[in-house]
Amino acid sequence: MANKLVAVYILVSIVVVAATMWVSLVAAEGDDNESFKSCYKECEDECKEEGTNSEMCEVKCNAKCGVEEVTDKLKTTFS
Repeated sequence: MANKLVAVYILVSIVVVAATMWVSLVAAEGDDNESFKSCYKECEDECKEEGTNSEMCEVKCNAKCGVEEVTDKLKTTFS
């Protein structure tokens, strides 16, 4: 029983490492951050117009545009 548990643990570890390396390669593939930059600029302008301070705008826009960028990259990878 312990041997099976160790084998499953090793297999899962290998899969996790491989998936992490693959995602890193996909993220580094296209260095054109134009979509992120335009999203960030638009978000930052809207946020500052609302009267929010710049630190909160940065956090909000980084999260929003970062998710959009990763989603777009994954869509192009799997399509």
